[in-house]
Amino acid sequence: VKELIADNEQVKKLLEIDSKNLELSVSQANLTLEKQVMTYEQKIDNAISENENLKAIINGLEQEINALNQTITLLQNEAKAPKNPDIRLILTLFSKKNIRLNYLESLDNCGVLCHIFEPLSEYSESTIKEVLAQLPGLSENFETSPNYSISKGKLRINIDNRTAKDKIKNYSGWLEKIAESQSNLIILGARGTGKSELANNYSALIHGILGNFTFKFIQPKPDDTSVFMIGNKPIKPDYIGFMDIPGIKNAYDGLEELNGVIHERLEDNTKRIAASLPCKNWEPQYWIIDEFQQLILQAKSFDKKPEDVSLSVRNAVSLGRSLKVYVLAIGQIANVSLLKWQIGDLYQFCQIYLGDAIKNGINYAPNKHDIEVLENEFNLFRNSDIKYYGLVREMGNKGYIAQLPEAREYFTESSQPITESSQNPTPSQELEVIQCEVLSASHHVPSQPITRSKTAVIECRHCGSFESVKNGKNRRKCKKCNKTFSV
Repeated sequence: VKELIADNEQVKKLLEIDSKNLELSVSQANLTLEKQVMTYEQKIDNAISENENLKAIINGLEQEINALNQTITLLQNEAKAPKNPDIRLILTLFSKKNIRLNYLESLDNCGVLCHIFEPLSEYSESTIKEVLAQLPGLSENFETSPNYSISKGKLRINIDNRTAKDKIKNYSGWLEKIAESQSNLIILGARGTGKSELANNYSALIHGILGNFTFKFIQPKPDDTSVFMIGNKPIKPDYIGFMDIPGIKNAYDGLEELNGVIHERLEDNTKRIAASLPCKNWEPQYWIIDEFQQLILQAKSFDKKPEDVSLSVRNAVSLGRSLKVYVLAIGQIANVSLLKWQIGDLYQFCQIYLGDAIKNGINYAPNKHDIEVLENEFNLFRNSDIKYYGLVREMGNKGYIAQLPEAREYFTESSQPITESSQNPTPSQELEVIQCEVLSASHHVPSQPITRSKTAVIECRHCGSFESVKNGKNRRKCKKCNKTFSV
């Protein structure tokens, strides 16, 4: 028993020693574990700190990337931006109004530059007008606010850099067209506007179209400055002045003979049609009436009614075409009321207005739109360096402003004969002798003696009227234009 107890005691001590060793091992293990935990915690803290630093670096890099992207975008926009300073100016002005535009392209259509944009934000037309109104003061290329249009989501800004001459429409060959239509023509305009040269060109065209024809020339106010040509040859008046002078037929006689030819042919056609016969192939006649308005204005001074003379002139110009009687009437006064006509009478024949008479012709247009179009064309010519131009209104068509042909532009050396019926050469000009054919009178022209006025017939220096009264010593006052002049 004692031995067993001693052995147990020995075992107990050994166990106690093992227990202490185990406790020591546990303590060492715990200490090692604690050290490892502390090490890992430090590493974790270091990792967290490093991670925060990395996040900060990443944020900084992202900011730098954003800045670089913005720079790239600006550079790309700069590269895409148009080089034209006017387009840059337009984009800048719209951006100040918080309107973003994307520039698409520019088109040049015969001097009209069209810049096309795509709006990227909301806008109003009032804002567009406000922006475009600023352009004339910011760029020398904008004399006025440019026009704009909006269609299919595109904003088009039109800049017209053409000169006034560039904007003028080209109506080439218009006088040829009138001549080929064989329509009667009336030319209205003051002296120096190109009437005579235009009449000569027209006569040259008529000569080439009609071939062999007879012409007659009525000259109420004979002078040496108005020289008319047919077939490149100067012509002589057949009827001169207003007065009855032995051996010379006056302009009123010529007007009566002209209407007599028309009435005779009308009567003959009427009878033939009633008898179911074809109308006669009449010989062409070409009549020139210079200063025709004087026939009307001076009628009272020579015991004639202005209304009757006015009707004769109008009928001669409007009725003769179908009877092969072609009339070119030339005058200065474009006011139909003074000619005792109606505006509708003008549309029975072709009209050409020159100089200040263009304004009257514009006002005789049938509607407001045509008047506005003609006024715009007229302003273009007035602002250009073109000197000779006129308002042309072909019979049955709208009017237009066109440049006159050059002097003798349509003159050609023609072998076609011209029958001249004149027996009264103008003493002041030497004329080439050409074969004459005297037309027989189509009806009896009564010789009406003119009652001579007790006072001298004196022409107004301003309007050409013969109606005036004494207004002081060596001065007279015109009844027509109400102006005074020296005698």
